[in-house]
Amino acid sequence: MIYFTKHIYSFWAYTQKRIILIMVSLLCSVFVFSQTTNDYRTNGDGDFDNAGIWQCYNSTTWVAAATAPTNRSTAGTITIRTGHTVNHCCPIKN
Repeated sequence: MIYFTKHIYSFWAYTQKRIILIMVSLLCSVFVFSQTTNDYRTNGDGDFDNAGIWQCYNSTTWVAAATAPTNRSTAGTITIRTGHTVNHCCPIKN
């Protein structure tokens, strides 16, 4: 009976650890991959100040940007995506 009780306890402790690990992993992935309003990302190559190469997150989806992210106080995270080349041609305002 003692062996059986130890075995059940060991299995339960192992299961709890796995559940906690899965929950923490899911929570971290939400923070790592989440976007916020006014985040910018590229949709092609071009000059930094060209609004045509940028997409902006509007709290629901990515849309074509009306302006380039040249102002740090209004732009969120600026991401140059893999395979895209952006030429820096202008100062970024504070």
